[in-house]
Amino acid sequence: MSADTLTQHTSTWPGQLRASRRSGRLAGPVRSAVILIVVLAVFTVRAPNFATTTNTSSLLAFAVPAVLVAIGQTFVIALGEIDLSVASVGALAGIVLIVNEPHGLLVAIPAALATGLLAGLFNGVVTALLRVPSLVSSLAMLFIAQGVSYMVASKPINGTRLDLTENLDRALGSVLTVRIVIGTVIFIVLAVAFGATRWGRSLVARGANPRAVRLLGLPDARPVIICFALSGTLAALAGMVTAIGLNSASPVVGGDLLLLGIAACLIGGSRLEGGTGSVVGTTVALLALLALQNGMDQTGVSAYVQQVIRGAVVLVALLAAAPASAGGLRLDPRLTPWRRRA
Repeated sequence: MSADTLTQHTSTWPGQLRASRRSGRLAGPVRSAVILIVVLAVFTVRAPNFATTTNTSSLLAFAVPAVLVAIGQTFVIALGEIDLSVASVGALAGIVLIVNEPHGLLVAIPAALATGLLAGLFNGVVTALLRVPSLVSSLAMLFIAQGVSYMVASKPINGTRLDLTENLDRALGSVLTVRIVIGTVIFIVLAVAFGATRWGRSLVARGANPRAVRLLGLPDARPVIICFALSGTLAALAGMVTAIGLNSASPVVGGDLLLLGIAACLIGGSRLEGGTGSVVGTTVALLALLALQNGMDQTGVSAYVQQVIRGAVVLVALLAAAPASAGGLRLDPRLTPWRRRA
């Protein structure tokens, strides 16, 4: 069995669509799109301001940091690993950016990016070379980043560059802003890298059969280190975008990005054991979850009820992906209602 054979035997998301159609289950990108369409349809009717260009632009702008974190998590989970440190690393990168603003952007931006890169390299090296489970290594980095954040900024700190905030959210049309365009470009590049390149397919193959990778003598440490480094860098970018948008930074900003990103990955086609995933599915799932939250805010749903509804949506979406033999739901090929296989 060659490396090429291993890669070929692991399908990307178009193959997942065909497999899910045969099995009666919904693939990640499909179920993400279904959820998004349902959410848009419901709240377009129930919330008068939901479908306006202003609200759409605000929703997409708010989604950019979350999308960056979730995409990085998709690469890591495809290998069967997980990165619990992304939210804390993003907050620390935002603080580093704001603290170094007075020294100029040529210092502040590289310093913030280096923060995320070094955090990701720490996770990757400890996981791949020291054989520490990524759950443990990234949890350690979570605590380290949190501690350093509170040491540097025990309370919110304000930035000095209001022009950055204005330029980041400068309108480029009725919906698009500079922030949204930046997020879209990064999404396109990474979606192509993950789903349409040999390297991206090899990541999924390694996650699907790590034992075969070891038997073939392929380097198994390098992809882990690269993906964790990518995740850390994207988390830093998310923290920078948030800090510039708010013109301030705080250790507690973006605390919900971790769980939101993991939920979007699982709905979008990833599995915690690795071997599958979709950047497109993750991004669409994340937009669906954020649109759901936005719509519930506009219709006056309490924060506690919102938590219950989001949890139910995630559960139902994952049941739609699980094999019926494991307690999942099966979609009849003749488009009859959902039913559980006996």
